[in-house]
Amino acid sequence: MVIIFFVVVAVYSLLAFFTAIYIGKTIAKKINRVAFYVGWGLLSYLFFIGRAVSGFLPDIVNRVIYVVGCTWLVVILYADILMALLLLARYIAKKCDRDIAPLNRGTVVALTIALALIIGVGTYNAYSTHTTHYTVVDNSMQRGDTIRVAFVSDLHLGLAIRQDDSERLVKLINDANADICLIGGDFFDGDTRTVIDNDLAAPMSRINCKYGTYGVVGNHDYMAQNAEVVAYLQQKGIVVLKDSAVDVAGFRIIGRDDLSIGRMGIKRANLDALTDSLPAIVVDHQPAAIDESVKIGALLHLSGHTHAGQVFPMNFATSAIYDLDYGKKIYSTADGGHTVAIVTSGFGTWGPRARVGTISEIVIIDIVGSKF
Repeated sequence: MVIIFFVVVAVYSLLAFFTAIYIGKTIAKKINRVAFYVGWGLLSYLFFIGRAVSGFLPDIVNRVIYVVGCTWLVVILYADILMALLLLARYIAKKCDRDIAPLNRGTVVALTIALALIIGVGTYNAYSTHTTHYTVVDNSMQRGDTIRVAFVSDLHLGLAIRQDDSERLVKLINDANADICLIGGDFFDGDTRTVIDNDLAAPMSRINCKYGTYGVVGNHDYMAQNAEVVAYLQQKGIVVLKDSAVDVAGFRIIGRDDLSIGRMGIKRANLDALTDSLPAIVVDHQPAAIDESVKIGALLHLSGHTHAGQVFPMNFATSAIYDLDYGKKIYSTADGGHTVAIVTSGFGTWGPRARVGTISEIVIIDIVGSKF
């Protein structure tokens, strides 16, 4: 993980440096070029600086640094993409014996407007939560019977996502009139004290589902103090399942511990040991073990974690890593049945409060009976 972190920072640094040089030589005069590069460098590393000194600063200062620093990560990403497209256009034009003017002040203004539009749309998408509906057929339930499940993942409560977001989430769940609420992990963004001291999950105690609310922990919850995370969530009426199961409304809800425990030398429990004769609903934060749910013939497998890439073009990375990084897919089981896997793009965001090409969502699943 440490090596991956430094590789990512090195690549990001190259991108930030490329952008600064390319823009700086166009818009910065010699007398203010140093100030431009210093300012650009500070903004480019503000996210990392903020994480390093967060324990010494007031909450409001941490929030400002975090939001500005995270937003700048998106600025760098899309500034590089736009300039790469401009360079490609110039190259193609030269091959066709034509020419496109090099980067000038007018082009910089156009790039700035394009970036502002991308950030604006991305921010709007992050705050505009969709309700996505799916239907799953269960042949063990009587025809005409329906159980409605509300599934949400990746809240990422912390410096960016606050109590008003929790309020909005709870309203969406309650408005859906779900019978069961399942939460797929990453309650916290990784900063335990920010969430607990400000009681950011307080509204979640008001989730109103007939058969209760159940959740699993995610990798970001392990970045926080996991024991405190679990205790805090249980105070809000959320039953946290860590490689354990509970029978609810004729289903066995199995909550898997997150794959992060492997870094601590701990193996996850075998799914076979957690099953019984009831149709299984497996909740597993990361969609890396869907095949294990298929192997036990689970009715439903629910995951989050991917954010569907969150910002384009990161969706190409998540789709390359996971067989299913977003949406619904039906897998055939050994007994001739099927397992329906659903991966949500999540409610919150990691890092920048932006979604480009993806949506913030809660998922509503109607499990309908087909048995006569």
